[in-house]
Amino acid sequence: MWRLALALGFLLMGVSACGPKADAKTVVEVFLSSRDTHDVDGALSVLAPDAALRAPNELQYTGAQQIRQWLQGELNNYSFQISAQPKMEDGRVTWHDNLYNFAGDRWIGEIAWTAEVADMKISALQGRVVRGASGVICQTCPPTTSI
Repeated sequence: MWRLALALGFLLMGVSACGPKADAKTVVEVFLSSRDTHDVDGALSVLAPDAALRAPNELQYTGAQQIRQWLQGELNNYSFQISAQPKMEDGRVTWHDNLYNFAGDRWIGEIAWTAEVADMKISALQGRVVRGASGVICQTCPPTTSI
């Protein structure tokens, strides 16, 4: 919870005339800190109302309500652990997560994420499975993928 408060503090300082300037990476860090503490409202606070999500299983979600349902479902069944910290890349923020199943604490795979940020809100989020528990690299997983 303290990480979320700290991240939100940096975000607010960036909006003011003094202090460090908030940027797209900071916005994503607020989303991730909130997600990692199961604070769905905090995560959604940095999403644009019409944000679009392309989940790792290739399903599309649009708008805060659909993304809320997806995120809550994921957090009920999986845990995310950042394996590559967020960084700016070609005007987008990218990072990697390892995904673990709560039932048995089993590693499911690694997900590469890309976020587009506009006006200090995440407008688009896309996840892609890059490595599964079987060790097979998945460039585009079929819609039946369970993650």
